[in-house]
Amino acid sequence: IYDFERAIARLAVNRGGPRDLYMIRESLKIIKVLRDLIGESLSEKNSLALSKLMLNLNEFSDLINDLEIISDSPPMLARDGGFIKLDSYPEIKELMELKFTANDRILDLQKKYRSETGVANLRIKATNILGYYIEVNSQYVDKIDKTRFVQRQTLANATRFITEELIEVQEKLNSAQSLILAKELEIYDGLCEKVITAYAGLCRAAKALAYLDIF
Repeated sequence: IYDFERAIARLAVNRGGPRDLYMIRESLKIIKVLRDLIGESLSEKNSLALSKLMLNLNEFSDLINDLEIISDSPPMLARDGGFIKLDSYPEIKELMELKFTANDRILDLQKKYRSETGVANLRIKATNILGYYIEVNSQYVDKIDKTRFVQRQTLANATRFITEELIEVQEKLNSAQSLILAKELEIYDGLCEKVITAYAGLCRAAKALAYLDIF
């Protein structure tokens, strides 16, 4: 079982992240199994201690179901995105497909530009600062149509260009990424509220688990 008491505490003071939600979900699943085992023990013998444990180990079935949309390898920080299971949220899945379509468009443009210019090693690359750009080795720069390919940056051994087509794809990709992250953050905030609403019960369950560990 994860240290989900700390995970709860982090979320309660707005210092948590998707990984905390994942740890809480997986811990609650184990609690559900333990609760069933304790219930079987109670049917065999009357134990006051086990009865008290049962009172504190709630099932949290609804919360577990709500948290199922969190992926199995979520990031620590919500702003990193990518923590919602696509099959659980059609709207995000649709936006991701738009993102993948944009990536396919990038590959198509690279093939097109290589064919048009005759530069076989022309590549479309990207950085966080420049976004997408076309990189051509310096020895082939003369083959580039400067009326279509706008020079963006000159390096020692290569020159980087941009085109209207590439700008359009970049804008679509940025829009999709922004929408995906905004929707994920909205879902994340809603899940955090549900965890905080169940805060008292979760803390009791955490303490019961600690007691069970030494029982």
